[in-house]
Formats: sequence, C-alpha cells, structure tokens
Amino acid sequence: MSNHYIYDPDLEGFSKVESGEHSALKRGEVLISVKVVGICGSDINRLVHKIDKPAIGHEWVGKVLRSESDRFKSGDWVTSGAHVACLECPQCKNGIYSQCTQRKLLGGEGVATILAQETVLREEELIPLPTPRDEKEMRRMSLLEVAFIGDCAFSQAKRIGLQKEDKVLVFGAGPVGLFSALAFKERGFDVKIIEPRKERLGLAEEVDIDTVAFSRALIEGNHFNKYDVVVDCSGDSYGAGAISVLGKFAKIFGKVVIVGRYKKANLIEMDFFEKSLVAAWVSNHQHSEFLKSIEYWFSRLEKIPDSWQTAFPIEQINEAFEVAKTRSHLKCCLYLNKKEGVHDE
Repeated sequence: MSNHYIYDPDLEGFSKVESGEHSALKRGEVLISVKVVGICGSDINRLVHKIDKPAIGHEWVGKVLRSESDRFKSGDWVTSGAHVACLECPQCKNGIYSQCTQRKLLGGEGVATILAQETVLREEELIPLPTPRDEKEMRRMSLLEVAFIGDCAFSQAKRIGLQKEDKVLVFGAGPVGLFSALAFKERGFDVKIIEPRKERLGLAEEVDIDTVAFSRALIEGNHFNKYDVVVDCSGDSYGAGAISVLGKFAKIFGKVVIVGRYKKANLIEMDFFEKSLVAAWVSNHQHSEFLKSIEYWFSRLEKIPDSWQTAFPIEQINEAFEVAKTRSHLKCCLYLNKKEGVHDE
C-alpha cells in the first residue's frame, strides 16, 4: 500500500491519503519510489499566499521500481524538472515534449505528485542520476535542482556578455543565491554575496564566498557602481526584495540577472536613469541543460556543508513546512521510504 500527502486548506496542513496499488503501467511510464523531496521557496510562497490547490514538491530524488520505458530500468536513480508536459498541445501530440506550450507544475491538479511513497511519470520527464554512495549523498542530490537554477543564472549572465574579469555580486544568501554564487565561484569568477542576515552570511562563508552586509553597504555606499554583474536572488515574497536597489551596485554598463520571483517590483528610476544596463530573467529551464548541470555538480556535492540541509521524516511533513516558513533553516527536506535505504533491491 502506497501513501501520498495532500494539502488541506481548512487544516492549513498536509494529510496522508492511501493511494492503493498502482495499476499496470502504460508504454513509456515509470513507477518510482520517491526517496527525498526538498521544500522549495516557491512551495512555501504558495502556502503563505494561500494559492488554491497549490502545486507542492519538485526538488526530488527517486529510484525506479518498475518501468515500461526503454530508457529506464528497475534500480535506476532519477529526478525531473519542476514541470511536466501537458500531452495535449500540438507539440506534445507530435511527440516534441520539450517544446510543450502548456507545461504543468508537479503536484498541481491533475498532475503526478512527488509527495508520495510511489509516483508514476513518463520517461520524457525523467532525468537520470548517478547512484548515490550513501544516505548523505542521496540527501544532497535533492539540491541538484537548486544548483541547476544557479547554473541558469550563470548561463544568462554569459548570454548577456559575462566576461572572465567581471566582478559579480549576488543578492540573497538563500539556497538559490548561494548556488548562484557557487556557480560563478566554481568557474573562477570574483563573486560576493550581499545579504541582511548575519547567519546567512555565515553559510556563504562556510564555502569561502566573500560576503557583504546589506545594511552597511547601503549606508556607507562603498559598493555602489562597482560590479559588472548583479544577480538578484531575493524576490519579494518575504519583503520588498532587492530589485529597487540593484542599480546602485551595478556599473554604468553593467549586467543584471533576475532570478528571484516578484509579485510587486518597484524600481527607483533615478538609480537606473544614468546607466545603460542589460537585464535577463531566469526561466524556461530545459532538460538538456539540467542534465549538463547534474554532470557538473554531482562530483561537487561533497563540498556542500551538512548545515545547508535539515531533514525530516515524511511523518513530520507539517512540522517541516512550518520550520521552512520561518526560514530559520536554509533548506528543509523530507525523507520518504528511508527505511529501505540507498541500496535496497
């Protein structure tokens, strides 16, 4: 018997539902034992902003149980992107799933949920993973999706003219901000993180990223007009975000990459008026790029401090989400099927 977890808006929490046994798989479908699910900031945002029927859970690692796919077999380790193809648009009907125009979020209405002991996805949605050596590596593998977003920030900076000698400033030392900074640092760039909270700056310093205290930098102005590339990973879900002050820190002919999502983006025009900035937004994440990112980051996962993750058993899902809302821990994740272990058959 398999179980899954759904959000109950009346209780403002998750409830366990018995899923029953999965029926025979269709051609191309894969049955997966979900192992670890990371709680994303976007998951929390949907709950905080009381989104109806919120799509929750997309940072995950799992192991194939059964397969009707030529690409995956029992025992393979897999993950996916945050969205799945609709199977209904002209591109999907022609088998071009990567160009689906109506992609849907995992966990949304009518879409497979990852908050489950077992789930079924089509082979087109799955991305192969190396086999983890142990439980710690398996847990860190759930960070690969966040690392991919950091790589997307780096790729967008390259697209708009990133040069090897450029100085980079990343706003926000949350998971995406830290991995965005690491994406530049690991490739040899001079990068700093700016952040208001001392404890988050400490997390950046654990991986030897230079830090800037946000309030002090604003008051003293000693970092204004100094950076070739400014990467905004702050968003506005927990406040105003940093988009209104980005122009102060970028050079006159600087580059800006926006990663954090905004519900309201208020710009101070005079901070941008005398500059000629090039801006790019991070979106439209492709499977092929995710696979490249996994290949790049997998061997580097051991560099990630244990302090970056706090793990909860799935039975404590409500506690995990409450802790995640406080942002007192960098990244909370949930264990499903942990008792089976990494090397279960």
